[in-house]
Amino acid sequence: MNKFEHKYFIHYYDIDKNRKATITSLMRYFEDIAILHSESRGLGLDYYDENNVGWFLYKWDIQISEYPNFADTITLITEPKAYKGFYANREYTILGDDKMLGKINTLWIFMDTAKMRPKKINTEMHDNFWLDSNADGINKLDDLETLNTPLVVKQFDVRQSDIDTNNHVNNRVYIDWALETVPIEIKETGTLKSLKVTYMKQLSYGDSIEACSEMIEENSSVKFIHSIRSNSKEYCRLQSTWKL
Repeated sequence: MNKFEHKYFIHYYDIDKNRKATITSLMRYFEDIAILHSESRGLGLDYYDENNVGWFLYKWDIQISEYPNFADTITLITEPKAYKGFYANREYTILGDDKMLGKINTLWIFMDTAKMRPKKINTEMHDNFWLDSNADGINKLDDLETLNTPLVVKQFDVRQSDIDTNNHVNNRVYIDWALETVPIEIKETGTLKSLKVTYMKQLSYGDSIEACSEMIEENSSVKFIHSIRSNSKEYCRLQSTWKL
C-alpha cells in the first residue's frame, strides 16, 4: 500500500483569531508528511543531497470543507499517484473525527539540483513509491487566470527565514504574501475554501517582490486572482476563493 498517514495536533501557533487552523499552518503539515513519507522509504533529505536530486512543487489545488480547531487532532493521509517523465502527482486528505475536512492535489517536478533542471524520475523513486507510470493518469491541474488589472499591490523583501532546504523561498511564503492583499473584511466575514497555486520561477534571499491581486465577485463568494512579481517578471500565480 502506498498511502502514508500521520496525526497532527493543532497548536496555538497554528490558529487565527477565530481559533481555526490557518491555511499556511496546514500547508506546513503537507510539506512535513511528504518528507516523512520519503524518509520512511530511505529516500529523504540525505538521499537528495547525496544524489543531487529533489522534488520541487509546481502546483497546488487545495479544497477545504472545514478547518480544524485549536487542540484538535487531525489525521493527514498522503499518496503519490501517477507520473510521466519528470512530473508526478501527490494527493492529500485531511480527516478529523472520521470526517473529511479537505482534499488536496499537487503536481511536482523531479529535479537535478546540481544542474537545476528537470530530471526523468528514476527507478528508485518508481520502485519505492509504486508510482503509476500510466501517462494518461497524470493530472497536470488547471492553468490559472492571468492577473490583468491589479487593484491591490503590496511590497515585501525576502528574509533569511523565508529560505528552505532547496535554498529558495519556501512554498508557503508565497501564499502568505498573496493573502496579505485580501481585504480584512473578507477575511473576517468569509472562509477560504479553495486555493490554487502555480510556481513559475524561484525567488532567493535578498529579492524584493510585489504581491498583486484583483477581486471578482461571484454569487455567494468572491474570487481573487493573485500574482507574485519581481522586476516585472511573474514568479507565482494564485487563485483564492472565499465563501461569504
